[in-house]
Amino acid sequence: KGRKKDITEFTAQGSAEAGAIMSQFKPMPGGWLEGAAAWRLDGRIPGKVSANTAAFNLALHSDLAGLGVDLPEPFTKPQQGSLPLNFDLKLLGKDKLSGMATYGDTIGARLDFVSDGDSWKFDRGNLNLGEGDVYLPDAPGFTVTGNVKRFSWDEWKHCLPPAAASAAPPGALPPAASPLPAFVQGADLTVGELDAFDQRLTGLHLLLSRSDDGWLAKLDSKAAVGTLTLPASVDADHPLMLDMDRLLLARQAAPKSAAPAAASSAPPAPVAAPSSRYDPRRIPALKFTGRHFEYGDLKLGNASFALTPLPDGVALQDLKVDSDTFSITGDGAWKVTPADAQSAAIDLDVKSHDVGKTLADLGFAPAITGSKGEINAALDWRDGPFGDIVHSLGGTLHVKLEDGQIVDVQPGAGRVFGLLSLNALPRRLLLNFSDVFAKGFGYDSIEGDFTLQDGDAYTKDLQVKGPAARITLIGRTGLARHDFDEALIVDPNVGSTLPVVGALAGGLGVGAVVLLLTEVFRKPISAAGETRYHLTGTWDNPVLTKENASPPAKNTP
Repeated sequence: KGRKKDITEFTAQGSAEAGAIMSQFKPMPGGWLEGAAAWRLDGRIPGKVSANTAAFNLALHSDLAGLGVDLPEPFTKPQQGSLPLNFDLKLLGKDKLSGMATYGDTIGARLDFVSDGDSWKFDRGNLNLGEGDVYLPDAPGFTVTGNVKRFSWDEWKHCLPPAAASAAPPGALPPAASPLPAFVQGADLTVGELDAFDQRLTGLHLLLSRSDDGWLAKLDSKAAVGTLTLPASVDADHPLMLDMDRLLLARQAAPKSAAPAAASSAPPAPVAAPSSRYDPRRIPALKFTGRHFEYGDLKLGNASFALTPLPDGVALQDLKVDSDTFSITGDGAWKVTPADAQSAAIDLDVKSHDVGKTLADLGFAPAITGSKGEINAALDWRDGPFGDIVHSLGGTLHVKLEDGQIVDVQPGAGRVFGLLSLNALPRRLLLNFSDVFAKGFGYDSIEGDFTLQDGDAYTKDLQVKGPAARITLIGRTGLARHDFDEALIVDPNVGSTLPVVGALAGGLGVGAVVLLLTEVFRKPISAAGETRYHLTGTWDNPVLTKENASPPAKNTP
């Protein structure tokens, strides 16, 4: 363009093609740019750089019209629109080079380089998102600052290079999936809405700093307050450490399934478990502690657990929950089968010293109160923990409650703990025994065993003992279909041994329960005052039929 006072000035113009630009960013997945855009470069170069470094300047400008940017917010740009991109490169001294960039009016960056004699190397820099100035960090390295309205991990993870699963053992983060490059030193970000792993955090402030052996992230929002320690290399011996003062998670929506069917003698149709969107073999090792932990309507209080990688999945170890009224301990596993399906299992022991409050804290209507309660469960199902659990639920349960009441809860008062069908009994039973059920049925103990199979719970020995009567439940509760097929035997002779229950020996198998349910209605009533009912229908509309001495038609689950 010209020459002035030993300074050369020039202007160059051209077009930038998407393919050529993407070839310079090969770690990025293909297709994030489309089209082409015109550019202009204005330059000033002194004849002797060492004598007039301030005169050196390169200024690149483009309105990016015709170039589409397929990146998540705030970098996305439609191909037909325009957005100013400016980049200025200046010499600040013969050994220091500084680059300033702006993208639109809300993204700015600065990168400084130093000379080592033969080449330039990166020294320090900053990317600022949102309003505010770009500030260089005090120490070498790169920082990210500012504020963004929204950040979605599901959108950004597709922009990361694919991890070579074979390059890392189960549960370890492959080198290609390291959280941040080595030159990144920290971040100070405010995020209006953060969406990650089916959770949304609003008003999140994130402080990220590098240490000698990894990263420390401090989280502060209404729903999450605490720290995340991220080792430089995550494996079973160096797990992620999540230590939260407060963590309030939203319950994930359950998979849609068919509406509960009415009670039927036909066995439940098998339900295909959907594939989980998460692969347990890729879950890294993690140790979690939380002092105020909630998951949806579950108020869990203090909680801790560890996730340990397995060759075919991940193990849940040392689960401990300590709330005001209950405690939970347990272990479990989430695996991928050889057929590439998923399965999960968990063993739990739940103890309570206020059953009504515990039910409320676990998201159920407090339809049963009690001074003590205990549930021992060994459960398994054919899916991941966030999939369709109930339709394939199997295992065993032992329930024991002491000194409480079965409360007459109105419909809509809350989610029903349907395993104990007592709170679903219609008022007809209450009216028939008004002296016993006047203000809820006071009991001394509720105890029994359940076998679970394909979403149904079978029992042959659930006994409710009270000061004036005893209720024995035998049969099936449909946890998936929300229906009943049970015999209720009300016996005012609390101290007696119910003949029909003692007549059948054997284990608690499903077949034994089905046979015993049939025998209950075939045997004549022998105990004085004993009354038998057949409970059918759905949880929302139970049907209680008083049985005569003559046996009804055979009705098996």
